[in-house]
Amino acid sequence: MLQSLWPKADWASYINDNRDDEVIKILTNIYDNLRISPRKKEPPLSDEQWHDAYTTSIAVLKAIFRKTRTMEQAKSINARFCERFGIEYEEISTLPLKKTCLYWAVSNNPLNSLGVDALNSTAPQQAIKKQPEISQASNTVNNLEPTLVRLESPITEQPKKTSTVISTKPAAEETLSLKTANVKKGRFGPVFATKDIILDQFRLEFSLKQIVLSPDSIEDTQLLLNQCYESLCDLSDALEMPRKWLGMNALILRIGHSEVLDSDDKYQSITYAGETVHQSIAHQWIKCLDARFATGIQPNMQTFDRYVSTMYQKELTGVHSEKIKAIYLIVKKITKNMSNFSNHKLQYFIDSASFEVVHGHRQGTLTAMPEMFARSFDSYIEDRLSVLSRTNHYLTADTVNQTLAAYPQNAERKELAQLFSALFHALKQPDAVNPNLTNPKNQ
Repeated sequence: MLQSLWPKADWASYINDNRDDEVIKILTNIYDNLRISPRKKEPPLSDEQWHDAYTTSIAVLKAIFRKTRTMEQAKSINARFCERFGIEYEEISTLPLKKTCLYWAVSNNPLNSLGVDALNSTAPQQAIKKQPEISQASNTVNNLEPTLVRLESPITEQPKKTSTVISTKPAAEETLSLKTANVKKGRFGPVFATKDIILDQFRLEFSLKQIVLSPDSIEDTQLLLNQCYESLCDLSDALEMPRKWLGMNALILRIGHSEVLDSDDKYQSITYAGETVHQSIAHQWIKCLDARFATGIQPNMQTFDRYVSTMYQKELTGVHSEKIKAIYLIVKKITKNMSNFSNHKLQYFIDSASFEVVHGHRQGTLTAMPEMFARSFDSYIEDRLSVLSRTNHYLTADTVNQTLAAYPQNAERKELAQLFSALFHALKQPDAVNPNLTNPKNQ
């Protein structure tokens, strides 16, 4: 399986350039000692979970190899590998396997090999031995695997962030930004923003209604704009949809704003400020589309639902478009068992309800239908990017490790992915579309 995911000639073409021979030797040794197939029958994970972890880890390791150019980077590759998954390298041997499975998925070492690194380099480093230079690197924003991000953020000069978020507030009062301060971000994939993106170019290319820049952003606004542009390019490719379709001629893009809108405009806007300040771009985008579907139905129905995912009508009276009907039915299938009123609740719903309790969220924060629908789409896009050998944690959340919330897993994840594929297949059909839903010229 390794040869199909990552043929040796593929990564060798990246490293045989101007790197030192010693760097190439370390990378070669690591590659030669990788598992050639996923683990099997090694609890507490199922074979399917090990398979998914293996595929994800290989994709991330490829990106790390591509940007490993110095001996310091090569020798600290285990620490950098951990960091990509939001794991502290010095704590790897003390954490439960379910939290570290992505680190161990590609290793040939036994799972009980405490004190041994997952990646066998020529200069192995002890996972339980703290090394100052690595600790310092893993605690600065400058080293949130800069190799995966084409442009570096100037926030690298801000104070170091510790590995554990400590809050004096009750759990229910913790903000999303506090909870997610240490989630590692990054993107790996084709470079779409070869130069700084111009506002009008961005707006026209994606048929956006407006782009609003925050005058008070503490981030580099141009950097955030470029990241958002490349994220929407990735979303377009993942959905196999034209870029001009994504903006729906109605979407407002808010760059650098610390607060989300609390007006009707929130149903047609995406707020992006980097560093998981807000929900992922994919999460916000699908909620806009969910609301957009509803506006296409409401003129013909007596309903006040803001989202089509919350509609429970058995029939769409007054709706004549076969496309709208098909979309409605597929959304109903996706959300069928995502409610407390469902007879056969998804494990995804049960996990989400538990997550609310354990992390002190207000009831309904994660289990509200639009949120359940949006997070399942988030996981769908992360998996679609993996097929394209890309990662983009500006576009998607960490849906595999479930760092911030519960997401669909295993068989449920695959079943929901099939339904989302059917949803966007229906959306691409040539049936006449309600003009309130999208621009016919963009199909």
